[in-house]
Amino acid sequence: QYLDAPKNAYIDTGFAPNNNTRVVFDATVRGTLESWFGVSDDSSVDWWKTKVFGVSNDGRGVYSGFGNLGGTAGSVAANGRHTIEFDKGVFKVDGAVHTTHSGQTFQLSRSLYLFADNRPNGVNTKNGTVRFHSCQIYDNGTLVRDYVPVLYGGEVCLFDKVNREYA
Repeated sequence: QYLDAPKNAYIDTGFAPNNNTRVVFDATVRGTLESWFGVSDDSSVDWWKTKVFGVSNDGRGVYSGFGNLGGTAGSVAANGRHTIEFDKGVFKVDGAVHTTHSGQTFQLSRSLYLFADNRPNGVNTKNGTVRFHSCQIYDNGTLVRDYVPVLYGGEVCLFDKVNREYA
């Protein structure tokens, strides 16, 4: 039914997002610092607002980054189960629009990580354990990853139903 991804754990999806990427992430929020998914091609001090795609509770609010726009808005996502969706720059929590980033065209070179931010200078995870239920990743409307938690060899891991691979 779920996987608890501890701090410093992450999954490399092998998919580099672009302006037509949609991610639907089902999680039980359990804290104010949680990385849900993210990637940045920029290693500068402004990594969080350039060449980026990702969403997280950052302790002050919910951070979302899309292309060359990023920042924290509103309050953190409250504890409880939520659908976190990022669709072509429109960020929603449980179907309600939280933040909209203006239209851009971009293709990142690095792959999207679940439970962390994939950055050129290393992996960044937030504090806290992410309770993960499922995640779908779409490329311009085509489902390219569909992760669900499973038991495999007595261990809880993720299974991608699209590529039929364990992660």
